[in-house]
Formats: sequence, structure tokens, C-alpha cells
Amino acid sequence: MQVQPHTVNPFAASGLTRSAPARVKAFADLLTRAGLVTTVRKTRGDDIDAACGQLAGDVQDRTDVKNRMARQRIIPLTQADS
Repeated sequence: MQVQPHTVNPFAASGLTRSAPARVKAFADLLTRAGLVTTVRKTRGDDIDAACGQLAGDVQDRTDVKNRMARQRIIPLTQADS
């Protein structure tokens, strides 16, 4: 069995805090001593309050995807002849 513990990416609305690196390492060592293959995952996404694909907080979309998608959804309607 393999375990991949990772720390929480805290953001204001969550009320959660990240464990200290020493505490994460101690937990991983405990799992390893118990016979589990353990890989601590690197923390990523702090800069945009993201974790595991979940976004929270204010994220600035520099790709303008919202407007581009809206333009693609426009279907011109024509008045049918009577």
C-alpha cells in the first residue's frame, strides 16, 4: 500500500493551518515504520489558493476565457418566413 500525505493549502475562509514541515516528516516516518510506502507530496498552488484542483479566493483570469466562452455560446437566431 502507498500513502501520499500532503499539507493543507490554507486560505482565510477555511480556518485551517498548515502543519510544520517537521511534523509532516514525523508523520511520514511513522507511516514508513509501519510498513507503508510513503511519499510526502510537494505543496503547490499557494499563490492562487488552490489545492488538488480546487480553487478558492480571488483568482485573476488573464486568459479572458469567460468572455471567449460566452462568444462561442452565441447562436444567431433568424426570423423564420411566414
